[in-house]
Parts: sequence; C-alpha cells; structure tokens
Amino acid sequence: MCVGYIIDDEPIKAVEVFQQRKDPNVISYMLLCNACAQLGHRSLSESTYKQIPTNLLLNEKIQTCLIDMWVGEETNRTFLVIHN
Repeated sequence: MCVGYIIDDEPIKAVEVFQQRKDPNVISYMLLCNACAQLGHRSLSESTYKQIPTNLLLNEKIQTCLIDMWVGEETNRTFLVIHN
C-alpha cells in the first residue's frame, strides 16, 4: 500500500500507513525513507532515522535509503532557496 502512495506522489499517506504498522520490517523502513525523501521534511527524517533498529542500520539497502532521504531533503531545501 505504501508503494502505491509513493508512486502516486502521496508520501504523507505512505507515512500514515507506516505509522499504523505494528511490526515494521526492512522494506517498511525503506519505504518510509523514500516517503521522507519526497517530503524533504528534516524533523520527520530525523525521527525516521531514530526509529530504525540498530541492527537494521547495518543493512546496505537501509543505508542507501537513508542516503537518498538526506539527499532528497537537501535537494528540496536548495530548490526553495534558489526560487525565493
């Protein structure tokens, strides 16, 4: 379900679906990072990072998604600076 919201460019709905999960897995966290990247919201990105269990932070796919999340946030911020 999260994938559909991310594809349809509705990351807020993807985050809401994630928050309803009782036992998120690697894929759930990857999708959450993707939604955060689309939103470019720093506090949500920080909160997401803190939610990920330490053992999953060693996962290469999670690490890649975290990089994408932080880069997406910086890209959004840069875009706003340029256009203001």
